Amino acid sequence: MSKEEDDQAFDKMMAEIADSDEESDDSADLAAFYSAQPKPQLSGTEAPPGSFQTGLAIKHYEDDDIQFGGASSAAVGGGGSAAEDEVAFEALRAYVVKGARSGDGFIQCYVDRDRQGLNRLAPVYRLYMEPPGGLGEGEEGRFLMAARKRPGNKTSNYLLSMDPHPTDRASRRVVGKLRANWTGSEYTMYDHGLNPEKCEAPSAVRRELGLVKFEYDEMGPGRMRCFVPATTGAGSAQVWRPTGEEGTLAA
Repeated sequence: MSKEEDDQAFDKMMAEIADSDEESDDSADLAAFYSAQPKPQLSGTEAPPGSFQTGLAIKHYEDDDIQFGGASSAAVGGGGSAAEDEVAFEALRAYVVKGARSGDGFIQCYVDRDRQGLNRLAPVYRLYMEPPGGLGEGEEGRFLMAARKRPGNKTSNYLLSMDPHPTDRASRRVVGKLRANWTGSEYTMYDHGLNPEKCEAPSAVRRELGLVKFEYDEMGPGRMRCFVPATTGAGSAQVWRPTGEEGTLAA
């Protein structure tokens, strides 16, 4: 399978999980950086009817909404002092990259593919999180991050950013990148750290956050396997910061 075919296969996979309704109006999505969503009522420890989450998960969602998802902080840099905006920004970054906490259960997310206008040549994939209990009619999930393929790279390379329009690699909103190997069978997710070959300080070396492997079978459908570092009960992932090929998640 050629590199071009691999890229097409990956884009097809993204398209299948994306909401590709190109006639919808995405202006609200683009304007809201981290909008608060209507929260389900918490009654004791029981989840609302039809919910796949537990009461503890709802409580976590409400706590997160108070910390950096409420109306007063719907967008980082949206009205507070410089110090408050900085704290909100770092809290949001930490939330985006951390793992699920013990008791969260399943976390329902969805990907929206934006191919409108100039994005038709380089689609933007935006990740949204649903509240416990799911979305009601007309509701939208909470925006977490977006991805766009970076041109001019030898392998498929996607920029991951908390900006709904991820274009600036040097932006403070960048949280990492997703990079493919030569054959397109493996995709590794990194944080915003530096390549170990271009960095002298060990603490500045990039972390590996996850790995996705595609296994193709000529006689049947392909398989996708995902790997992430182990996490603690509080959702803190083990630091996986390899300095050579032998220590990577793919090794």
